[in-house]
Amino acid sequence: MTRLDTIVFRLRHNRVRDAMFGAFVMLVAAVGATTVGAALHASMTIAQR
Repeated sequence: MTRLDTIVFRLRHNRVRDAMFGAFVMLVAAVGATTVGAALHASMTIAQR
């Protein structure tokens, strides 16, 4: 591989890693939002008693 090929390979590899990290962050955010929503719903149900 030439130096340019190595640079291109690393850039592609970094993009894939960044995309996977972004997807993971979105998943964690969705789970967190769902958990907070469920906790709020549960607390409102308890408060109404």
